[in-house]
Amino acid sequence: MVNTSLNAGQVQSTAVSSPSASSSVDSGRTGLEPQNGSTVQHSDKYKTDSEKLEQCQSQLEALKVMSPAQYTRLRSSFDYLMNGAAQYANLRQKTNADTQDTVDALYRYRANLLCAQIAQTLLDGLTRRGEARP
Repeated sequence: MVNTSLNAGQVQSTAVSSPSASSSVDSGRTGLEPQNGSTVQHSDKYKTDSEKLEQCQSQLEALKVMSPAQYTRLRSSFDYLMNGAAQYANLRQKTNADTQDTVDALYRYRANLLCAQIAQTLLDGLTRRGEARP
């Protein structure tokens, strides 16, 4: 059984945002190099991704008060995603660089999608409360 009380930052640092050390050394790169040609330093990218996940967790916790039913559903999805990322983190170094890039992108996409759903649900709830008439 996988521990569901994982800190999103812990999972993020090991599974989603850390590029392969061997591919960075072999290619001479010092950071992540997106297709648009700009270079993002690893520590800056980690900080951004980690901060996004922390914000996502905060918004999720706000849903506990705003919409308990939605909170339960989204919390389950968040925990499932973080558990999968933690399992991947344990296997990541045993895969090649192409697989790492692909699965890293998959988890980044899934986290971004879920966090967007959480943010939208919170915004909808706040809007409904703001528009409510006595």
